[in-house]
Amino acid sequence: MPKRMDEGLGGAMNIASSTLDSLGEVQQANVELTMNARRELHLYSPDLEPHLYDYPPFLSALRALAVSGGRARVHILVRDSTPAVSRGHRLIELARQLTSFIEIRRLAEDTRERLDAFLVVDRRAVVHRLYWMSYQGMASPDDPVLARALVKEFEALWETASSDPELRRLHL
Repeated sequence: MPKRMDEGLGGAMNIASSTLDSLGEVQQANVELTMNARRELHLYSPDLEPHLYDYPPFLSALRALAVSGGRARVHILVRDSTPAVSRGHRLIELARQLTSFIEIRRLAEDTRERLDAFLVVDRRAVVHRLYWMSYQGMASPDDPVLARALVKEFEALWETASSDPELRRLHL
């Protein structure tokens, strides 16, 4: 269970910002925030980390968002999708099935030095890890300042990103 940042302050239920230290904590935060998404989700993961994003509860929450009412949008940026494609990552398959709602792009070559990873929901809720190969980070269902800053960075990267040829389905 993530450690709540408000522990020791009376544990008010409306404040659920958490520090994250383990795979299970990051998985739980991703699932909970995605389950509460209504309009949009921005995800940056260098290689679609299968232990986080090829995780059935996360995929179920993402599918539910995508089919929730026609307006939801999921934008995903990756540095390299080759390992995910070769492993048969289920998030890629979901994106192929729901092309009107989920789009994955590859970062431009000159923007691939990012070390962090993040998920932002509805420009308000955030899971952010400063170093993508670590599970240490933070999660908050209500941090619009950080969420908007990350989305602004994401959108700038999105504009220079391209469709990933690795993600095209081959029909033989």
